[in-house]
Amino acid sequence: MSNAMALVNYLTARHYPVSEVLDSLIKVNAIERDKALNGNPTQNAPEIEKQKFYLITTYNPSNPDIKSIVKKHWQQFGRVKSTRKLLDAEIIFGHRNCPNIQDKIVRAKIPTNGQTKKKKQKACNRKGTCRYCPKMSHSGTITNIQNGRKYRTMVKTNCQSSNLVFLAIYVACNM
Repeated sequence: MSNAMALVNYLTARHYPVSEVLDSLIKVNAIERDKALNGNPTQNAPEIEKQKFYLITTYNPSNPDIKSIVKKHWQQFGRVKSTRKLLDAEIIFGHRNCPNIQDKIVRAKIPTNGQTKKKKQKACNRKGTCRYCPKMSHSGTITNIQNGRKYRTMVKTNCQSSNLVFLAIYVACNM
């Protein structure tokens, strides 16, 4: 019963409807163990001999050859009554791609009409009289004279720009 509750916790943590999960647990608990393991012979099961059995794994070159292992031990399915019909089924082996970082990352904003909108930069209101615009570097880099480090900056800036990099050096203590 502890495994059943662990499965219930697993499914509810993934936002499955709690009522449906608990209803299914009650239905499963009502089935006798022998019938659950051996299957019900009165059920009209589809012909497995005509079906294909798919074995799909994630590809990894360091994994052993799954195909040879399964074919070597395939006859063991004949020992259990419920899996005996699988012996005649056709086995189809396949590999899926390994997940990569691109599969896991999603953009926060989706551009409209395939284009991104750029914000218009506000112009300086005090042209000619502004004390800050003439002191701003428009070269694209700022160099710290103490350690020689260079910092990349925006080129088209003014006193109304946002996300600026400031480099302040105190002349009195040279810091």
